[in-house]
Amino acid sequence: MKTAAKVFIWIGLIGGALFIFPLIIGIFALNKIDTATSKNDLVGMGVATLLLCSTLGGIFMLLITDEELNNTYTNKKQNPQNNQQSSENTTNSFVKPTPTQSRAESAMDRLVKLSKMKEENLITEEEYKQLKQEVLKEI
Repeated sequence: MKTAAKVFIWIGLIGGALFIFPLIIGIFALNKIDTATSKNDLVGMGVATLLLCSTLGGIFMLLITDEELNNTYTNKKQNPQNNQQSSENTTNSFVKPTPTQSRAESAMDRLVKLSKMKEENLITEEEYKQLKQEVLKEI
């Protein structure tokens, strides 16, 4: 009985690990899709996803093209007029503090929002620096 108990405990441990493993692979695959810059970056994780997590997800991951990966970046480069309009709107919303906040609180909130916008590539590095300087001048 002792040996049988050990065998089934090991089987349970291995079975439990198999359910967690696809979850981990899936999380890494989702992250890889967001950070990949070329199709070659996705091959290894695509195969792992195909075999260990989601067959269809892995197939679709392997079918992603370089064009799709760079689509967001190229759209921003191709439509600078839209980016300029959005940066003008953000400039106006970040320069003036709201009446209910103190200057320091308002400036800090706006700096945090600016940082998030830069991280999400909603504004360029130059726009970020310009807006940051405008906010800091108010303090």
